[in-house]
Amino acid sequence: MKYNKHRTLIKEKVKSIREFTSDGCTMSPDMTHGNCCIEHDLAYRFGLMKRSKADKNLRKCIALNGHPFLCWIYWIAVRIFGKHYFNQKKYLENKENK
Repeated sequence: MKYNKHRTLIKEKVKSIREFTSDGCTMSPDMTHGNCCIEHDLAYRFGLMKRSKADKNLRKCIALNGHPFLCWIYWIAVRIFGKHYFNQKKYLENKENK
Protein backbone atom coordinates (compact mmCIF):
# COMPACT_ATOMS: atom_id res chain seq x y z
CA MET A 1 0.00 0.00 0.00
CA LYS A 2 1.49 3.33 -0.99
CA TYR A 3 1.99 5.98 1.65
CA ASN A 4 -0.73 8.38 0.39
CA LYS A 5 -3.21 5.52 0.18
CA HIS A 6 -2.32 4.70 3.80
CA ARG A 7 -3.03 8.31 4.84
CA THR A 8 -6.42 8.18 3.11
CA LEU A 9 -7.25 4.94 4.93
CA ILE A 10 -6.29 6.51 8.26
CA LYS A 11 -8.42 9.59 7.60
CA GLU A 12 -11.42 7.42 6.73
CA LYS A 13 -11.00 5.42 9.94
CA VAL A 14 -10.74 8.60 12.00
CA LYS A 15 -14.24 9.61 10.93
CA SER A 16 -15.66 6.44 12.48
CA ILE A 17 -13.75 6.67 15.75
CA ARG A 18 -15.76 8.37 18.46
CA GLU A 19 -13.20 8.46 21.24
CA PHE A 20 -9.54 8.66 20.52
CA THR A 21 -6.81 10.43 22.40
CA SER A 22 -3.19 10.74 21.45
CA ASP A 23 -0.25 12.27 23.22
CA GLY A 24 1.39 12.97 19.86
CA CYS A 25 5.00 11.89 19.78
CA THR A 26 5.19 10.13 23.15
CA MET A 27 8.00 11.51 25.31
CA SER A 28 9.45 13.37 22.29
CA PRO A 29 8.90 16.81 20.81
CA ASP A 30 6.14 16.97 18.18
CA MET A 31 7.74 19.87 16.26
CA THR A 32 6.31 19.87 12.70
CA HIS A 33 5.48 16.18 12.61
CA GLY A 34 2.93 15.75 15.41
CA ASN A 35 0.34 14.66 12.85
CA CYS A 36 2.62 11.76 11.90
CA CYS A 37 2.65 10.53 15.48
CA ILE A 38 -1.12 10.81 15.78
CA GLU A 39 -1.55 8.68 12.64
CA HIS A 40 0.93 6.20 14.10
CA ASP A 41 -1.01 6.08 17.37
CA LEU A 42 -4.21 5.36 15.43
CA ALA A 43 -2.57 2.55 13.47
CA TYR A 44 -1.25 1.03 16.70
CA ARG A 45 -4.43 1.35 18.76
CA PHE A 46 -6.81 0.06 16.11
CA GLY A 47 -4.50 -2.46 14.43
CA LEU A 48 -4.98 -0.87 11.02
CA MET A 49 -1.89 -2.55 9.54
CA LYS A 50 1.14 -4.60 10.49
CA ARG A 51 3.24 -2.96 13.16
CA SER A 52 6.29 -2.82 10.88
CA LYS A 53 4.23 -1.01 8.21
CA ALA A 54 2.91 1.53 10.74
CA ASP A 55 6.47 2.20 11.90
CA LYS A 56 7.72 2.58 8.33
CA ASN A 57 4.91 5.02 7.56
CA LEU A 58 5.82 7.05 10.65
CA ARG A 59 9.42 7.24 9.44
CA LYS A 60 8.34 8.33 5.95
CA CYS A 61 5.94 10.94 7.29
CA ILE A 62 8.55 12.51 9.58
CA ALA A 63 11.05 12.61 6.71
CA LEU A 64 8.46 14.27 4.45
CA ASN A 65 7.94 16.89 7.17
CA GLY A 66 11.56 17.97 6.84
CA HIS A 67 13.39 15.66 9.25
CA PRO A 68 15.31 13.07 7.19
CA PHE A 69 17.70 12.22 10.04
CA LEU A 70 15.30 12.49 12.98
CA CYS A 71 12.89 10.08 11.29
CA TRP A 72 15.39 7.27 11.81
CA ILE A 73 15.70 8.01 15.53
CA TYR A 74 11.93 7.87 15.96
CA TRP A 75 11.78 4.69 13.87
CA ILE A 76 14.42 2.99 16.04
CA ALA A 77 12.54 4.07 19.19
CA VAL A 78 9.19 2.66 18.05
CA ARG A 79 10.81 -0.57 16.85
CA ILE A 80 12.42 -1.05 20.27
CA PHE A 81 9.70 0.23 22.60
CA GLY A 82 6.47 0.05 20.61
CA LYS A 83 5.71 -3.66 20.76
CA HIS A 84 3.72 -3.41 23.99
CA TYR A 85 1.48 -0.67 22.58
CA PHE A 86 0.52 -2.31 19.30
CA ASN A 87 -2.96 -3.87 19.32
CA GLN A 88 -2.12 -7.24 17.75
CA LYS A 89 -5.56 -8.66 18.58
CA LYS A 90 -7.33 -5.85 16.71
CA TYR A 91 -4.92 -6.20 13.78
CA LEU A 92 -5.73 -9.91 13.45
CA GLU A 93 -9.47 -9.17 13.64
CA ASN A 94 -9.16 -6.56 10.90
CA LYS A 95 -7.14 -8.95 8.78
CA GLU A 96 -9.82 -11.64 9.07
CA ASN A 97 -12.59 -9.20 8.12
CA LYS A 98 -10.95 -8.10 4.87
